[in-house]
Amino acid sequence: MRRGRVARRWVLLALLAGSLALPHPIKAAEAEAEDVGPYPGTLLWHTEFGFRELVTRLQRAVTANGLTVVATSSADARAGTIPANIVMLVTRNDMAVQIVEANSLAGLEIPIRIYVTEDQSRHASIIYRTPSSIFALYDNPKLDAIAADLDQIFAKTVDDAIGSS
Repeated sequence: MRRGRVARRWVLLALLAGSLALPHPIKAAEAEAEDVGPYPGTLLWHTEFGFRELVTRLQRAVTANGLTVVATSSADARAGTIPANIVMLVTRNDMAVQIVEANSLAGLEIPIRIYVTEDQSRHASIIYRTPSSIFALYDNPKLDAIAADLDQIFAKTVDDAIGSS
């Protein structure tokens, strides 16, 4: 009985996630991203930018789109054994308040991580989980609506960071 309920819940979540994928005129759309990682909704964009340049562009794009970097973290790449990398913890305070109001446990998911890493050819990539995929498991229509708005903001942020300007 429980197994059937869990399976139905996953089917409903999949349908809900599909219905939240609203079309938008943003270059950094899922069609251009590579779906990666063990979690659904984890997207990766390869770029031609070097690591430092992409981090700078992303920081500017975060600010320009009304988001705030509240912390950063990186594994020490100075020894040359691992690629340059940084995790930016990004939030938007008004939406964080709405998220906690909708479900206090969902506050655990804030801020959202954006990962920038460098490959062997010295090009950098952006990786993050879409807010809709993060909050879908809470099965809360208010969270789903907030996450859909955040999906748009994060997609535009990535688009601004990797765009040609």
